[in-house]
Amino acid sequence: MIIVRINYIFVRMTTKLTLSVDQSLIEQAKAYAKNNGTSVSKMVEQYLRSVLKSSKDTVKSKSDILDALTGILEDPGPNWNEDDARYEYFKKKYDL
Repeated sequence: MIIVRINYIFVRMTTKLTLSVDQSLIEQAKAYAKNNGTSVSKMVEQYLRSVLKSSKDTVKSKSDILDALTGILEDPGPNWNEDDARYEYFKKKYDL
């Protein structure tokens, strides 16, 4: 009888990133990280995650807005011409 034991270890891969940041800001960030039991790298990672999550939420809300606006304007049809439309707009606006 053969017994095989398989252990799965999930490791999150990290990659180094070089940033150029004002020296005083780096010092403040290091002090903040030390006082809060974290690292500047983890702070940057958390910030990037929050920005990306926020951006996904924004894309969704923009999509919702576009869905709500879809169909409220009349289709101008195949003979629509931008120059003619602009002319008609100004003609009406300035009572020409």
